[in-house]
Amino acid sequence: MPLVKFVAASTPDVTSLRTRPHDSARFGEFQLFVLRPSKVGRLRHVFTHGTAADGRGIHWVPDQAGGWIAVTLHSRNLVLAWFPPTPSHTVDARWRRLERAVAGFAPQV
Repeated sequence: MPLVKFVAASTPDVTSLRTRPHDSARFGEFQLFVLRPSKVGRLRHVFTHGTAADGRGIHWVPDQAGGWIAVTLHSRNLVLAWFPPTPSHTVDARWRRLERAVAGFAPQV
């Protein structure tokens, strides 16, 4: 599945990638963030809001619409953010497929 740069969510320190359309039936709505290597430690803290991960390695962070974002940290400089369809701390088969796909080239840390 091709990814495109999401310019509105990218900065000089972070490149945001997502699918087009951004909500896919196979993986749901998500973004991959490629962090500038020299800023990984600080940016991981920003993306996770300093929260502890649950048993699956998910950092649950609030979104601006009153829901939640499932954030996972991956090797080197990659962050995965998945947006559940309902405002809860719940993942489904789409998240599991996406997490397996991303872990295939960048294991969770």
